[in-house]
Amino acid sequence: MNQPPDYLTIDEAAEHYRTTADTMRYWRHLGQGPVAVKPGTKLLYPASEIRRYDEELLSEARQQAAERSPTPREADAAAFALDQARTRLSRPARRARRSSAERT
Repeated sequence: MNQPPDYLTIDEAAEHYRTTADTMRYWRHLGQGPVAVKPGTKLLYPASEIRRYDEELLSEARQQAAERSPTPREADAAAFALDQARTRLSRPARRARRSSAERT
């Protein structure tokens, strides 16, 4: 019956995000990151808040990835341009081969 804790210390939260406690403090100063509570003198992060912030980060990452992905029309245009470039690059080589074959 090893349940995850209801609250994480700043060091545990920092480990979760693979950063330092100082970075966690800085995020808190900026109003970013998971919301912490301070009962008494100890800064604690509710596990539910860590999960909420994880979902927020994941949602933002998905949205940014979707914005970067080309539309099918853009992908087709890029493929067409690439094909044209390959064709242009291969033509001079063919001409050079023909002219060297004609010379011999």
